Amino acid sequence: MNNCINPEKDIEQEVLSKIENESLSYAIISGKYEKEGTLHEQKSGNLQPDLDLVFFDIKRDDLHEKLLKMGMEHIQYNTYRYMGKNDSVLPIDIYIDFINAGYYYIFRIDKKSVRLLNNYNTISEKDYIVYQILEPLIKFSGYKKRHKFRINQYIKNGHVTTEIKQFLCTIIGCFLTKKILESIEKEKAISRITINMIKIKLLFKHENFSRMLKQRILKYGS
Repeated sequence: MNNCINPEKDIEQEVLSKIENESLSYAIISGKYEKEGTLHEQKSGNLQPDLDLVFFDIKRDDLHEKLLKMGMEHIQYNTYRYMGKNDSVLPIDIYIDFINAGYYYIFRIDKKSVRLLNNYNTISEKDYIVYQILEPLIKFSGYKKRHKFRINQYIKNGHVTTEIKQFLCTIIGCFLTKKILESIEKEKAISRITINMIKIKLLFKHENFSRMLKQRILKYGS
């Protein structure tokens, strides 16, 4: 038996226990190669492990109040920080119903497909793969080492199925889906033009255009 203490796992369990005590509907955003991808990037730099969570059927202001009540510190828009025992710190990124990067709401997480993994609610592998493929392109304009590792593992092991490709088609169109998957398989960087095309496509989904206008009015009107 391994009796080593894992402080990262301990603080995650502490946070998830608090969330479940509040009877919140949630799921961890994680998948098969999540930890391996993080370790892959940690070898070449300082990447602090975090916890990504999606909550369902709750307003942002109500969730914010509950998270503060649990002892979390709000850092910025959807990022919080929890201070655990022995000065351990856990950054937490939260989403509500959708995977988003700023005002770009990319796709809705399928609540019905949430599964129990390691005793905690976790999003489906399909949703996780699509999240890995699309979210970094909007958030970082490309893939970090951890994303490349995870996506390559999924492709190499045949997990980017026809179902996943079809799902990507419904989000960004089949032309852009084919373009980014071909670039990934050829280990080429996704071009700036392709990323901009994806952003334009997303602007006209999920009220993103309206969010963009509101953000710009607030930014330049103040």
